[in-house]
Amino acid sequence: MLAIPLAAGVLYSKGIIISPALGALLMSLSTVIVAINAKLMKLEKRE
Repeated sequence: MLAIPLAAGVLYSKGIIISPALGALLMSLSTVIVAINAKLMKLEKRE
């Protein structure tokens, strides 16, 4: 779940700057993780 903070630039204060393309990739990864978690929660709720 580090994709959101990294994409938001949480490491900027330490001098680590990521490219906008990498930020977009991390945000996309975050969306995929949220979708997978939602599916898993829905499956768990059925049981």
